Formats: sequence, structure tokens, C-alpha cells
Amino acid sequence: LRILSAEPARGILCQRTLGDGAGLDLCRHICANPALAKVAFVLLASQESPELHAEVLAAGAQAVVPRSVGASQLERILRNFAGGTQ
Repeated sequence: LRILSAEPARGILCQRTLGDGAGLDLCRHICANPALAKVAFVLLASQESPELHAEVLAAGAQAVVPRSVGASQLERILRNFAGGTQ
């Protein structure tokens, strides 16, 4: 979080399960920080469900994306949520 505060990103792509914690917890921390509230957060998940989508949106993320998504589709998703049009 210190790195993000010093050098804000337009978007974050994070796996649901991390080696030292949960991606959803990271999302909650980032979205609760007013200085980082505008950073788009997209969560990668191997298994999706309506419950997971609801939990992710409640945590402040913009979307859940399947881990199997193709590179070009993922790039479009990230550009859309980060507001980029490059």
C-alpha cells in the first residue's frame, strides 16, 4: 500500500488467492483508502459464482475476471476499467 500511495496506478489486477493473503482483503484495504479510491481493481478468479461477484463488488472492485481469459480480452477489460484508450 505504501508503494501505491507513493506511485498511484490507474488499475490493479490481482489474483483472488495470494501467497500471503487474499486478493479480496487487499482490494478492501485499497478501496478503503481515500487516496487510492479511484484506482480500478480487477480480481482474477479460477472459479466464479454470483456470490463471489457480489462479494467482489461490495469490496470495491470493478470486476471479477476468469483466470482463463485471453490476453487481448484482458487488455481490453483493464483499459476499460482504468479509463485508458491507448
